[in-house]
Amino acid sequence: MGIASELEKTIAQHRLHGLREQFQGSGFVMPFYGGLSIANLGATVAGLLGMELEGAEPPVPRNIWGDLVGGVRTVVLVLLDGVGYAQLLPLLQDGDRPFGRLASRGKVAPLTSVFPSTTLTAMTSLWTGRTPGDHGFLGSHLLRQCLSATGILL
Repeated sequence: MGIASELEKTIAQHRLHGLREQFQGSGFVMPFYGGLSIANLGATVAGLLGMELEGAEPPVPRNIWGDLVGGVRTVVLVLLDGVGYAQLLPLLQDGDRPFGRLASRGKVAPLTSVFPSTTLTAMTSLWTGRTPGDHGFLGSHLLRQCLSATGILL
């Protein structure tokens, strides 16, 4: 069983404490902030560059990326907004396509998004290395309400 298959199983079995049983077995993927989430990428990229991202969530487990450390000067992170892991897999398996060529030369591992999984919330987690509860950007509608309440109009 490869690392990606192991991670898929770990993610599928992950549950967040306090959520009702209705989510169990529904196919709903819970955010895995402990190391397998987009919120963990900031600390991972920092680690690849030999740095630490203070106050961030922990990096993705080192057994996934640790062999890449040493002399890394540039990290290229490819993000496809709105494309799920299951939809991406067929593209990664075709070595004649760009994503297949990238996959053959790099690392592919499934990660969870954040909740809520809006672009604004996920990108803020990626940029800051923090969960939505920590960075506070839960969506543009909530942001507009907060800014309007302070007298700033959008």
